[in-house]
Amino acid sequence: SNQKKLSENINVGKYISGYKSSSVRLKRLRHFINSFGNVNDEAYGLLLQELSTTLDGEMYMELVKSSIIVPNEQHEERINNEKKRRLNEAESLLSTAKSSTNMESIRRGHMEIGDIYYEFGVYDEALKSYQRTRDYFGKNEHNYECYIKSAICNLSQKQYSLGEYSLAKIDIPLTPIMELQCNVLKGYFSLCNGKFHQAAKIFIDIDGV
Repeated sequence: SNQKKLSENINVGKYISGYKSSSVRLKRLRHFINSFGNVNDEAYGLLLQELSTTLDGEMYMELVKSSIIVPNEQHEERINNEKKRRLNEAESLLSTAKSSTNMESIRRGHMEIGDIYYEFGVYDEALKSYQRTRDYFGKNEHNYECYIKSAICNLSQKQYSLGEYSLAKIDIPLTPIMELQCNVLKGYFSLCNGKFHQAAKIFIDIDGV
């Protein structure tokens, strides 16, 4: 078929090689397969290869629910065991930090737990952990770290208006890199919320930096 010929003319490996994040590579491969179906053996093989190295349980379940892959109990067990191990370690360190009443150690403990939940695709729990750091800000950068990560969680949950709200909570002087990161998210949130002119203006401004 024409669809099969078109998909076979695309170098899928080269297409995804520019993405450093395994999660992003998986999303692009999922999009490719959704667009063309399982007609490109290379795309399907690369997806299975990426999946074998990821711990993102939510992405795994999305692929199963969309019938792109079949359930794999061994893979599910590996994800759950690794998540449990790492959370136990992080929660033990947080408990020690709370006993010492070291504010920065407590903040870092909540942030670490949030990062673990995010890596495993448990975005609602990641967001809760990031939000818990609000009582332990000691530097301006802590405000930024909390709300930029909250906004990224909102993005992963497709809660774009909440993402805009998270970014609005950043109330510190921004470095050029911080400002760029915020503007990229602002532009994306505007685009997803149908604010096309606003999104275009933000992205044009970014392009001029």
